[in-house]
Amino acid sequence: NDTNENKVKAGLVGVNIAKKIGSEIRKAVGEGSLSFKVNGNVLLPDKKSLNISEPERTCATGQAYREGFCVSCTPGTYLNKTLGTCEDCPVGSYQEEESQEACVPCPPRTSTEQSRTDDLSGCLAVCKAGSYSPTGLEPCFPCEKGFFQEMEGQRLCLNCSVDTTTSEEGSTSSKQCGVPC
Repeated sequence: NDTNENKVKAGLVGVNIAKKIGSEIRKAVGEGSLSFKVNGNVLLPDKKSLNISEPERTCATGQAYREGFCVSCTPGTYLNKTLGTCEDCPVGSYQEEESQEACVPCPPRTSTEQSRTDDLSGCLAVCKAGSYSPTGLEPCFPCEKGFFQEMEGQRLCLNCSVDTTTSEEGSTSSKQCGVPC
């Protein structure tokens, strides 16, 4: 029967060796030269019920096949099972362990600056409304007077309309823009 337990885990060389062994066993059974001795009894395999499945190249969970070897996906990456390749964890996620098939999403209201993050500490708080940073993540700076930002996680603040300003730093709405006294 063809279950995962009876599949040989091997690289290309191992697969070829397993194919040759299977071929030799089939040949010996066909010629009647293969027998097993169990508790003094000689047993001959039944030619009709003998089932030797083709060996398959498989790797352990979270591993990708590379140049004849199974390699573990490193921290910051995950195994894309569809493509059989290690892919970077996208922005907003991380992976601390190797040989994983998924990335871990950052906690709410946090994200990563880049892909391939390998630690939870790489998940930084997003800038709150009224502030900004070059990445949209901490450390953040309040919007200067005359500027505002209504949304979180932004990289810049927006100008108040012509001849208007805000009364203080960190404004979160265009409604806070007014004519200066």
